[in-house]
Amino acid sequence: MNLAVVAKNDDERKLVRALLDKPLANFEGKEDFAKLIAVVTKWRIMIGLSKEMSAEELKLNVAFIKENYPKFTLKDIDLAMNWSLQGRLDVNAEPYGQFSPLYISKILNAYGTKSSETINELRKRQLQQERETNTQENLSPEEKLKQRKKWIIYYAEKVRTTDNYIGDYDNTIWTFLTRNNLLNPNDLSLKEASKYADMEIAKDNSERSTKVLFKAMNVTEQGLDIQKRREMYGRYYVMRSFFRKIPNINEWILSFDNQKILPSKTNK
Repeated sequence: MNLAVVAKNDDERKLVRALLDKPLANFEGKEDFAKLIAVVTKWRIMIGLSKEMSAEELKLNVAFIKENYPKFTLKDIDLAMNWSLQGRLDVNAEPYGQFSPLYISKILNAYGTKSSETINELRKRQLQQERETNTQENLSPEEKLKQRKKWIIYYAEKVRTTDNYIGDYDNTIWTFLTRNNLLNPNDLSLKEASKYADMEIAKDNSERSTKVLFKAMNVTEQGLDIQKRREMYGRYYVMRSFFRKIPNINEWILSFDNQKILPSKTNK
């Protein structure tokens, strides 16, 4: 299911289109860089800096964006610029007369957080709709296996690239990893996992952090007490650490036979 199908407003649809655009990491030819230069130049003009940017400055800023935001697209940069000017990002967008890598990163980081939170919400809707559809249809074992692999790969790739909590719905990933002895439940008592969990719980005292957290959690997780939440965060930290050590998730998943991914007796 295309993410655009579950988008509820124009902002969400814009983010989906940006997600599907060509990432800066794949920019190679003169035409690609000309487009990026045009967006950067437009951005500088839009924030009211009339002094012409030197060729060296332009080169530095363009290189900085491409190197540090390789997964962003031109549409991402354009949205970040417009939303910062509209005061829609959680950041002070005043450039104080300087269009520098420091200012650029401040805006793009704020946009990246907003974009990531929104895309995560869309993924949740997508998965929920797929699950609802699946309960109405009799999926074959092959189709169920395909869905399970898809979810494991998605989750693994996601936690490798973000520090934000990502809910493990129905504990599917944790069960898969522990059932196949890839993780030990006792790892939750490790100092690093406990420290991470306590830090995340402390953040919940912030109204904004709690709002973001609740978006990431499913209904069951929202009602958990502190001890259960510590376990939830600890599991996430352990899983994230595990997946970040794997060079290639798509190749890794191929090392498991179908029975290990989706035991036939569960068939779910």
